[in-house]
Amino acid sequence: QQQQQQQVTSTALPPKPPKRFDPVEVYLNPSKKPKHAEGKEICNFSSVAAQTPIEKYSPRRPTKPSKRMASAYDRPQPKHQNRVYIWDLDETLVIFRDLVTGKFAREHDKDVETCKVLGDALNEYLILIAEKYLHFEDISDIEIENVMEYASHDDTSVDLDEYNFEDGMLKASHKLIAHRFRHARDYYEECQCIANNTTRKGIPPPPPSATHITISKYEQSTPTSIPFQRGEFASVPNTQGDWVLATIGTRRGWVPAAFLKPIPSLAKDVWDGLSPMLRRHEIEQLRELLRQVDIVSDGWLSTARRLLEATHEGESKVVVVTSSQVIPAIAKLLVFGLFRNIPVENIYSSRREGKLKCFKRVMEGFGPHMEYVAIGDGREEEEASAELGLTFVKTKTLDQLWSATRKFELSTPPLTTAASK
Repeated sequence: QQQQQQQVTSTALPPKPPKRFDPVEVYLNPSKKPKHAEGKEICNFSSVAAQTPIEKYSPRRPTKPSKRMASAYDRPQPKHQNRVYIWDLDETLVIFRDLVTGKFAREHDKDVETCKVLGDALNEYLILIAEKYLHFEDISDIEIENVMEYASHDDTSVDLDEYNFEDGMLKASHKLIAHRFRHARDYYEECQCIANNTTRKGIPPPPPSATHITISKYEQSTPTSIPFQRGEFASVPNTQGDWVLATIGTRRGWVPAAFLKPIPSLAKDVWDGLSPMLRRHEIEQLRELLRQVDIVSDGWLSTARRLLEATHEGESKVVVVTSSQVIPAIAKLLVFGLFRNIPVENIYSSRREGKLKCFKRVMEGFGPHMEYVAIGDGREEEEASAELGLTFVKTKTLDQLWSATRKFELSTPPLTTAASK
């Protein structure tokens, strides 16, 4: 009878339901945890997050953005990683021929005599670099499409730093031609390394205490002098006199000053890269000359430089195509300070076969998986782009050049296929 009464009591008096609570509020404010849940974990958010896809907890983007947000969402994203830019060099990246002939002055309402004087001054620098350092006088009659064309004939075991180029080309051979093209490449890449504060491949950087590098081998050893090999770094506190006290590695002694060459200091800008070819006052004169050309051209050179730097974003490739020969094109890139990010093997000449075949050669080199964009001002490169179905950006006028620069800098390049025009 007592058991029956207990059953009736338990049936008649059901347990009081717990007070309703918000688990999020309890998690944020533990003092509001109900008494019946003390000592228990109401909601283990870490375990829930581990078992639940993250997408459920990420904030949702509105399906219909407002007008203010729509422009940001609709803006195309840059795709630089698989793009090759084919630049026309002459009268696009640089202005030279039209200055000398006076064409630029007549088309842009400038003083013809002033433009010709500036063009002639630039021509002196081009001749100096092309003939004195790039061997243009010896190989001017040789038409090539790329500076690497004679690389297969080159004997790389020959050290060109001690090679005698004064013999000329009386007995012209593929080997002698290849030596001169390699030496021109070496000068170009040395200027690149100095401008970028880097070293050539396979050459270790100098130690912080080094001030000079040995340029020739010295074998004589006396109680006061030390022998050394070519290419060793030396620390020389005082460079006055024919013999200087130097520290080479762990050795210290007297060495002939004629066997040492100062290590160039860190480049402040691209112009310091020309130090192997020009003296300091010549570099300053060149900078002032280019500043005057930029003023006369209403900022054409500086705008073209900005556009070139904009096309270097990401992992894109830059190729330069010229209607002149390869060596003068290399000299132009050096004189106009455009050599920092353009590999010497990416410089092509269309003089022998034309722009169309030259563009095809570039596309064969980089492959069909790349997207190609041509930038230029002439009809020949525009027609070649249309024939190959390439995107073409026209820069015939300063307004077109400026517009393309702004759009590329904003990662929204004006990509209009020439074939669709």
